[in-house]
Amino acid sequence: MALQAQIFWEAGFEPDFSNMFPSFLMRGLRKYDWGAMDIDVRVCKTNKVPTTAFRGPGHTQGSFIADAIVERVASELGMDADEVRERNLHTSTSLGRFYGPDITNEPEFVDESGEYTLPKLWARLKASAKWEERKQQVERFNAENIWIKQGLAMVP
Repeated sequence: MALQAQIFWEAGFEPDFSNMFPSFLMRGLRKYDWGAMDIDVRVCKTNKVPTTAFRGPGHTQGSFIADAIVERVASELGMDADEVRERNLHTSTSLGRFYGPDITNEPEFVDESGEYTLPKLWARLKASAKWEERKQQVERFNAENIWIKQGLAMVP
């Protein structure tokens, strides 16, 4: 229904790209429809070497935060995390509401028909990977084995 988060970014002791981190972080969070969202990102000067001079600073961290939240919600609700992910992927409507109508015109987000591409890609990937069949195999294996376990993951 909503996301409220407080994030502290360890920026190090020298000037670098840390001041741009909050906007980059949002790109990693953009795959899910959070409803209302309140994120307080604080860039903190510390006594360590800065580490933001790499490709896509903040995007990896944003993706990790988003999927950690999904895992936590699924755990609290006793649901499968993949079901929570699927239910909360943005649609064209929610993406336009969340980021403004102009974003749904950007080619990286929509296909030729004007539909947001992530849900379509998600469904195609699940089908081509035979996700349901593999999931059942993993569950069967885990039920039959006490000490050795298998896992299966799919994240956007």
